[in-house]
Amino acid sequence: MRMVKNEYPERPLALEGALGKRKHYQQFQPVIMLAKGYTVHWDQPAPAEVTVWLINFNRNDWINVGFCYPPGTTFTVIADVHNRLTKVTRKTGVFLRTMQREKVNHSHLARGYYYLEKETGVKITAVVPKGSPPSDCMARAYPRHAEMPVVDVPMPKKLPNSRL
Repeated sequence: MRMVKNEYPERPLALEGALGKRKHYQQFQPVIMLAKGYTVHWDQPAPAEVTVWLINFNRNDWINVGFCYPPGTTFTVIADVHNRLTKVTRKTGVFLRTMQREKVNHSHLARGYYYLEKETGVKITAVVPKGSPPSDCMARAYPRHAEMPVVDVPMPKKLPNSRL
């Protein structure tokens, strides 16, 4: 699996999951930056289920994530909140498909939106058609989704050698 930061599509991050457990599933914990966009590409057929847990996010924190899936894939997208102390997960909302990418940014607590883009194959969660090839849409997603790098917090000034 590769995760690409839209500001640097020429530098994809290769992620490898841990195999060999009794309950087989892949788990990835990439470090991401808030208020940035990413796409996820697979070197094999896309998985039938993807769960994204936003750990250490605060209210109004956000990222945009696109998932590559083959044409003909259908989706169900829901939002859950998991309480680690009680081990209870509750459904908090359902996402509806929108044809306008900008509408994704205008979601409500109980209803959100997901944007499906057929030209690039960038999508969200799925029933994948049998016999699908690897879901890697790098060539179609970039440069279309490439973004100019933006420095939100400037780096501190370098200390002179005499102060080190």
